[in-house]
Amino acid sequence: MTNEVHERKRVVYGMNEAELRSAMDSYCLAKSKGALVDIFGIDEDSLDEVKIKDQLLACVGAGITIGMELASNPYVLRHHFEDVTGASAPAPSSYQLEEGKGVSGVLLPSGEFLKCLNAEHYLISHTEDPNACLYFSSKLDGVDGVVSVSPVKKFVPTEGQLITVEALRGYMDASQFSMLATLLQHD
Repeated sequence: MTNEVHERKRVVYGMNEAELRSAMDSYCLAKSKGALVDIFGIDEDSLDEVKIKDQLLACVGAGITIGMELASNPYVLRHHFEDVTGASAPAPSSYQLEEGKGVSGVLLPSGEFLKCLNAEHYLISHTEDPNACLYFSSKLDGVDGVVSVSPVKKFVPTEGQLITVEALRGYMDASQFSMLATLLQHD
């Protein structure tokens, strides 16, 4: 199947295609210049078209960098909040392990397992590389638990993690057990 593109035949707001494109480019440039002046206090007279585009690209680049940092280490946000407000995160909830009911928490590269309830992983604020951790989520009801890793880089379990996984195996629900087997398969 091919798509056919037809040139615009009608006039929009009294402008033909070329005028409409020119008006849109000019409008976007003017609005961008206004935003840079208002938000960043940049001298309006120092901004020509090239400088406006460079400044916008720098802002977009900084936003992408910040987004990637948060995606690869979501604990950065928690640490920032604690530094700025002086507040500390509430302690994660704890629970007793029960056979086949599922486990919930973070398995650090050292092999230490930090318990928390489902959706409380953000409360576990640690200095470990989050890309090297194994995350267990469960409602502790024996159904549909999850085991996950960071998608940022390939997960390679440490010896400590493998030892702890063996110790936790009987407590995992069937779904977690199956996911873990898939995650731990080596290429």
